[in-house]
Order: sequence, then C-alpha cells, then structure tokens
Amino acid sequence: MKESLQNLVKSFYDTGSDVMGHVTPVINKAAPALEMLAVSVPMYFGMHELMDFLPVSDSTGNTSANLATGAGAMAWYNWKGRELAQTFRERLNEYSQGTQSLIHTGIIGTGLGLVTIDGCDLSDEQEENNYSSRLESVDKEVERYINTLKLGDNEVVSVYAHPLDRKGTFVDINGDHEIRSASANKVYVMMAAYNLLDNPEHHEGDIREMITVSDNRATNRLIRAVGGESEIDRYLSSLGIYHTSVQLIPESTGRTLNNTTTLHDLSKAYSLMYDGDINHSSNMISILNDSPHKDRLIDGTCLHDGSGYRLGYRIDDLFHKTGSINGVNIDAGIIEVDFEGDKIPYFIGVSFDDESIGPGNGWAAQRSPFARDISELVFAESVYPTYTENEYNCRTHGGKHGAQQ
Repeated sequence: MKESLQNLVKSFYDTGSDVMGHVTPVINKAAPALEMLAVSVPMYFGMHELMDFLPVSDSTGNTSANLATGAGAMAWYNWKGRELAQTFRERLNEYSQGTQSLIHTGIIGTGLGLVTIDGCDLSDEQEENNYSSRLESVDKEVERYINTLKLGDNEVVSVYAHPLDRKGTFVDINGDHEIRSASANKVYVMMAAYNLLDNPEHHEGDIREMITVSDNRATNRLIRAVGGESEIDRYLSSLGIYHTSVQLIPESTGRTLNNTTTLHDLSKAYSLMYDGDINHSSNMISILNDSPHKDRLIDGTCLHDGSGYRLGYRIDDLFHKTGSINGVNIDAGIIEVDFEGDKIPYFIGVSFDDESIGPGNGWAAQRSPFARDISELVFAESVYPTYTENEYNCRTHGGKHGAQQ
C-alpha cells in the first residue's frame, strides 16, 4: 500500500514537472508584459471603483468612465509604473527560473480573478437593472389597464404584489396610500386576539366566524376582549404596522366604514403570519385558507389554466380576506404557486376605494372582475416570467391580459 502511494505521488510530480517544463519558457517570454500588469492592473481596478462614485447612469457615461479609467491607468504606468516594473524585474532575477514562473503564474491568476469578479459584478448589476426595468413595465401595464376602466373621478385604485422568497416587488401602485379597508382589517383583530389574549383557544369560535363568514358581532367581541381599539393599534405598531386603524363596527349599520389601512401594512401582516414570525401563525394561516366566499384573486381567472402543471405550474393555496362595503372593494392575501415542485408564495392586494359611493348600487360587485383582471395581469407579466423565464401564454386569453385583450 505504502509503495503504491509513493508511486502515485511520484507520477503526479513527474507530470507536473513535465508540464512546467513546457509552460515555463512561454511564461518567462511574457515576463515584461506580466510585470507591467502586476503594477498597472491594481491601479486600473482601483480607479474603476473610484469612478463608481461619479453620477454616471447612461451607457454613454459608462463608456466615458471606462475610457477615463483606462487612460488614467496608462498615464500612471508611464509616470511611475514603468519604474516599479523594472524594480520588480530586478528583484525577480534574484530567484530561479522555476520560482519566477510560479510568480508570473500567480500574476496571471490574480488578473483573471479580478476580471472575473468585476465581470460578475457587472452581470449582477445588469440583472438587477433588467429586473427593475421589467417591474417599471408591469406598473405601466397595470396603470394602462386601469385607465381603460370607467371609474369615478375620486376613485383610488391600489395594487401591491411582491414575492416572499426573495427581495423585490412585482407591482406597486398606491401601495402606501391609506385606504378604507372594510372587513379586510379583521386579519389585524385576529392577530391581536391570538397574541394578546391569555387563552386565545377559548375564542377560536369567534375568530373563525370573524374571518370565514365575516361576522361583525364576533369581531366586536374580540376587539373588546383584547382591551379595545387602542390596544390593537398599539400591538400593530410594535410589529411595524403604522398606518392602520381598527374600529368597532357600529351595530346599528353593521358597516365597517371607519377601518383604514394600506396595502403595505396588509403585506407586512400576511408576511409575518406566513413566515411564522408571530405566535399562532399556523392557526391563523389555516383559518385564512378556509373562507367560503368567492375570492377576487384566483377564482374565475386564468391562473387556473396551470392545473396539472400544464404550463409548468399549478395554484396550490390562497390565504386571504376580502372586504366590501359602500365604495370599497378589496381582496388581499398570499397565493402559493407550485412551479413543478418549487413552492413559491407571493402577496397580492387589490383595492378600489371611492368615498362618494353610497349603498345599494352594485358598485362593489362591478369592481370584482376588475380585480381579477389585475391579478391575472400581475401573474402573467411579473410572477410567471420571474420564475420560469417564459411568457405566460394562457389558454383562456391566448397570452393577452389587461389592456391587451
């Protein structure tokens, strides 16, 4: 065994010596150029990093910056670099040819490493720019569709969607705008009940009734049980939810007109529950998945065209809460998509809010198809291509969504 290992080591040594015997003369002939690189390349990359601080954004500006960087490195070489290269050469001559070759090989490796790293940085930057450009395009597509709708003069449409498995946003239109949220705010009451009550399991009947059938009496009982509206607002603020107000529902009208929030706040709440960052998250997510109401995010949309992975995905689950009252139509929650084994969750919220609308005119029902169209558009233009790098050619619309239909 020992003899075999010795023979193996000797074989590697002989092979390495033979390779170096061929490579060394080539490397040594290139020695002057390599020594110039040894003193110039660090200066080039140093200047390249310095140029990043300049306010350059367009392609012409970037080209000018690279030319200036190269010119600066050459000027520095002619000024001091040539002298340093000569000194470097004299020092190398004190070593054997084999050692010089190893040093030159190290210079080559370092230079290639710097170029590779810089190239990777440029690729990452280009990928980020492409992603940002696509998101701007999605915002414009959604706005273009909204502009085709016959909406009220004071009507505000808010749309916000983002992935939970990575940073970034799919679409953000009025996501930070304060809106009336009707029963969608009941998710906040549920979060407070599970995290502020000593024995929340004793109140699970009311919690489930509040979310699944939107029972207003159950909602008021829970608000009182946790200590009132101010206690809920205080709890939400501790979670970073700052632009939300939860109000008792007037028993005379049963209308949740005083509840307000933003889609950003709703996104924060759903993300905390889905990621398990607050107590009893699994209970709450389970209840949000148990609503008998028809939703406005996937029901009746082409998202179901992916059933059975026909288009490389299928919709697994929806965890959400709707809200609907005079001049308010909102649905927000998390959609789970299975991309052939990769489960991807993303938040989406769509809201229509018009304070000039009174009761009993069918306004809210008219907005539900608009919300579904927007959900389809966000999925087709942002979610699907992000995870498949393909266009979403659904069967229902032939790949045309929003204003394209």
